[in-house]
Amino acid sequence: MRAWLRYAAASAAILAVLALGVAFLMPGTQPAAVWLAAVVAFVVQLGAFALLFIRRGKPSGFMVGWGGGMALRFVAVAGMAAWVSVSERHHPETALLSLVGFVIVLALVEPVFLRMTD
Repeated sequence: MRAWLRYAAASAAILAVLALGVAFLMPGTQPAAVWLAAVVAFVVQLGAFALLFIRRGKPSGFMVGWGGGMALRFVAVAGMAAWVSVSERHHPETALLSLVGFVIVLALVEPVFLRMTD
């Protein structure tokens, strides 16, 4: 449980820095779309990491957890794409590129916390 909490804290910090940077460096885009993507990425990654963390150590557990996490990420990106394409609140390009970028960065951080023991 502590590894998951550490991952959550590190993910929140990483996302805050990345979202601030992206919102600052991309003039003309909506910062709200970047922050929306950061929140969605945070929730999705916590779920994906939980799937992976719970299944570790079991026979074929890593592949099941990893596959479930990838499916969750895919559904999140597809759902966000469907929502922002009909919504006029956020720029679809900004929201989707931010979401995909945030999810990739947080997925690359997962192995560090996966090795931790509770």
